[in-house]
Amino acid sequence: MTQLTSQGLTRTRLDERMTALQEAMRAIFGPSINLDPDTVDGQSLGVFAESISNLDQLAEDTYHSFNPQSATGVALSRLVQLNGIRRIEGTYSTVDLLCVGQEGTIIPAGSLVKSSTNATFQTTAAATIPASGHVSVPARASVMGAVLAPVGTLTKIDTPIYGWQTVSNPLDAVPGRAEETDEQLRLRRRASTSTPGQSIVDAMYGALSNIPDVLQALVYENDQDTTDANGLPPHSIYCVVEGGTNQNILDTIWLKKTAGTTTHGTTSGTVTDSMGNPHVLKFSRPADTNIWVTVNLHTRPGWPTDGAQRIKDALTAWALANQSIGEEVIHSRLFDPINSIPGHSIDSLYIGTAANPAGTANIAVPFDGLARFDSTRIVVNVL
Repeated sequence: MTQLTSQGLTRTRLDERMTALQEAMRAIFGPSINLDPDTVDGQSLGVFAESISNLDQLAEDTYHSFNPQSATGVALSRLVQLNGIRRIEGTYSTVDLLCVGQEGTIIPAGSLVKSSTNATFQTTAAATIPASGHVSVPARASVMGAVLAPVGTLTKIDTPIYGWQTVSNPLDAVPGRAEETDEQLRLRRRASTSTPGQSIVDAMYGALSNIPDVLQALVYENDQDTTDANGLPPHSIYCVVEGGTNQNILDTIWLKKTAGTTTHGTTSGTVTDSMGNPHVLKFSRPADTNIWVTVNLHTRPGWPTDGAQRIKDALTAWALANQSIGEEVIHSRLFDPINSIPGHSIDSLYIGTAANPAGTANIAVPFDGLARFDSTRIVVNVL
């Protein structure tokens, strides 16, 4: 039977439950009783065995929910609080809409617009069209995550309002992010176990990674007496952080850095210690490495009418989720997001750091840089 011993949980499986019930029935009614699956008795035993097996499964899930390596969902979210961290919540993509129409027309909050790829955004504030005939209205995606809306694609009014004539987005939507997955949370929890440490790079990395809204971070240290190959001054720490507020990052660096060690970077600010003394600290945001992409393809059955835009969106979303600080752009990996769109065959794929790329080599990114993809720098040629 399912039991918890010093060796852990031992679970009884469904077939074992079924066998045990059949043996019990034969012990009572004799070996000649017909327990075939198509009989009433056989069906009844199947119902009982499945019900007991479900309880076995519940016991096993409960047991594993106490281990951060196997817990999932809410159980994992609660468990990591013991490490002083929380699951990073998802955010919405945001954009400013240019709404055109008759003077005095009221556009209520929650009004819906769609892009050419059927991404839905809703206004987050009410607005009234003035005498100029146009007004800027903030909006967000209807679902969390990196919902993409390149410039000029939000053109469909999905909430008809008399006097509201057209809509567009002069700029790309700022992508949101999906809720942190179980596996991402496990990795961050593992890094956070170094957070209580002092004066070590791992402790600083763990603390920076757990700042709200920080997407990723890297910490470099030069413990030598001379400037290193990356240009870091002697005995300095260099933090490169994507996301998060400047002050939260500076406060965290102060708590974790070695006494007497200088900080390096392009962003600076002041932190006041417990005795009221001010300290100027530095860190950097990732330097942008803008990537241009040209895709040449032939269409096949199943090619969507908006296939070119969907490929641009797929590449942009892939880069947001997969490119890390200091990581090169690997040419062959770009085939995966492109091939997620059906109905085509790729003839050639070129990447580069300037318009009209003609190369297929991987693109190196500075140690403190981050590859940036944008739909305006992606060209899809249908041959």
